[in-house]
Amino acid sequence: MKRTPLKRKPANRKLGRFRKPLRAASKKRAKRNREAAAKRRDWVTEASCCDICGTRQNLCCHEFAQGNRVECYDNPAVILVLCNTAFGKEGCHQFVHAHGAIWGFVRCLALLQLRRPQHYNLAEACRLKGWKVEQSDVDYAVDLLKVRRVDERDIA
Repeated sequence: MKRTPLKRKPANRKLGRFRKPLRAASKKRAKRNREAAAKRRDWVTEASCCDICGTRQNLCCHEFAQGNRVECYDNPAVILVLCNTAFGKEGCHQFVHAHGAIWGFVRCLALLQLRRPQHYNLAEACRLKGWKVEQSDVDYAVDLLKVRRVDERDIA
């Protein structure tokens, strides 16, 4: 049995003139994003390689605090420089997102302390995350990363 289409009223064409598309970010947020993007590009060029595997291609920044994103976005104390997907290979950035239980907050702090100690700041990272982490916990994770190679992505 064939159904007849619903009878609908035609759209009000007068409203179309006044509608504007939504912005992806407010003007204030867009300005902050532009400023932070410049800082992040500088960190990527300064690091020049992935913090986990050491590759030099297709690098990006990863905020591991996941707290207040506005504050974390341009703070080097909670940012790792990781490789992204390239040539069909899963990059370290995707691996860290997919395996959050393995790459927790303390382990990311330990990796930051190993690879870029000038940006390591435990108090600032804990403030942004809202957690209390002892330096001894980070030192233990650093020792584990030193014993095992840092670029072994599947270690717990």
